Amino acid sequence: MTAVTRLVQAALDTLRNPREGARKVMALDLPRRARWDILMLIAIVSAGFAYLSFALNARLGNLVPGTELMSPFMMAVAQILVLWMMVYAIYLVGRAMGGTGSLDDTILLVAWMQGILIGLQVLQIIAALVFPLASVLLGFAGFIILFWLLTVFTAELHGFRSTAAVFFSVLIVMVVLSTILRAVFSMFGYSIVGVI
Repeated sequence: MTAVTRLVQAALDTLRNPREGARKVMALDLPRRARWDILMLIAIVSAGFAYLSFALNARLGNLVPGTELMSPFMMAVAQILVLWMMVYAIYLVGRAMGGTGSLDDTILLVAWMQGILIGLQVLQIIAALVFPLASVLLGFAGFIILFWLLTVFTAELHGFRSTAAVFFSVLIVMVVLSTILRAVFSMFGYSIVGVI
């Protein structure tokens, strides 16, 4: 079994049982620097696929009128900021609510979640070439999976049993982060559509 095959299988196993997937990720023994490096690499790869997807949709005329494409560099910067803020939001808000999760485990869980979403990005790009409607549906599926994994991962990380309470907390935090980032990037003339 190749490394890629193992990763795909691990991603599918996580989607079937996110709590178990989270436990396996948290069991990894890696230094903090390596965890941040993994997160940075995944952010850059994700930004690359996001740029490719938007460039393809722009070429096919599938973008909403008025939507401007960010440069690959700015998209990578935005993606890194989003994941960095997500790590600290999940960690600090969770701890404030009585959670017991560590920063190190939070870094890996956010990286793994984004890694799984990269798989969806690849499927979206393929779908855009073959059946554009499927690409749109995969985009919606990506949002659902994002919030689902964020909720379950956060609950498992901090030892929370109620996923409903965690979901609403995650929703509020994501809306706040999204609003802040959109405001900051808009001041410099950038739109972060496709990043969050």
